[in-house]
Amino acid sequence: MTARGPKLLALLASMALALLTAGAGIASGSTSEPILGSPGFAAPYGAGFGTPHPKVLSNGGVPSGTMEGISWKAWGDRVAYGRGLGHQYKPRGGYYRRPVEVRLRAEKLGSCPDTKLTAYTRLRVKFQKRPGGGWEDWFLWSGARSLCEPLFR
Repeated sequence: MTARGPKLLALLASMALALLTAGAGIASGSTSEPILGSPGFAAPYGAGFGTPHPKVLSNGGVPSGTMEGISWKAWGDRVAYGRGLGHQYKPRGGYYRRPVEVRLRAEKLGSCPDTKLTAYTRLRVKFQKRPGGGWEDWFLWSGARSLCEPLFR
């Protein structure tokens, strides 16, 4: 082998390492955690959208539009399930002093045009009717069919 042989091998090895590293970057980019909708969904007053498994979600409006202490299961699967606490209206106005339990389903994996990241594009929730009480039916969060388009225009 000539003097060029080890240099050629070193060059080929560094090129192979560069290709492997680039491939790992592509793979890790494709397996990053999904986010929940678009960051602009409930802007400028909302919270939690455009992030993976948010602990707090708010549409930026009244107290019943905020859910806190959310824990998620199966984040990254076709449907992610969450549990947290929220605020519920009393039948004759106002809110209960104690929070109610909230259940969440983040679904419809896709991407929002403004981020191009994998995102859950739909959120269904259901609240307890009163603290410790029965449950309402599932509904679309803030009536939104998509978490990609701004709630407030």
